Amino acid sequence: MSSRVLLIALLPGLALAQDRAAADVHMRAGRVAEATPIYEKLCALKDMASCYNLGVIVEATDPKRALRLYTAACEAADLSACNNLAELHRTGRGTLKNVTKATPLLERACAGGVARSCLTLGHMFKNGWGVKAHPGRAAAAYQPACEGGEVTACFPLGVA
Repeated sequence: MSSRVLLIALLPGLALAQDRAAADVHMRAGRVAEATPIYEKLCALKDMASCYNLGVIVEATDPKRALRLYTAACEAADLSACNNLAELHRTGRGTLKNVTKATPLLERACAGGVARSCLTLGHMFKNGWGVKAHPGRAAAAYQPACEGGEVTACFPLGVA
């Protein structure tokens, strides 16, 4: 393959990355209105990180849309999206409350290193929130949450 053909093949991906970086800069600066149309465009092009970010933006005002965005991103293995999708199911925002759907999403995200998901699972199993209380499973979820920086997960473990 010639270098020219390779360059042409890589250009679309480079443009997507540059657009997402620009949107991320807008978000960090608090310019949500500038970031939103960029994420919209990129999500339509199946950039799942942008779909996740768009879900975060719209969740408070349109949880049903956030549910769709998080679902698409979670199905494409964005574990932060799985965490947020689980929270919508667990709390019943944008959908019917369904802890049965939330639990495996949280377990998947926790296993993938999303400490917040591990913390939520720990609380669910410790307190019996929609699942049968299970101290062993609670401790097993709190451990990676604590190690991942969720300090409140360290207290039930006696670490903090």
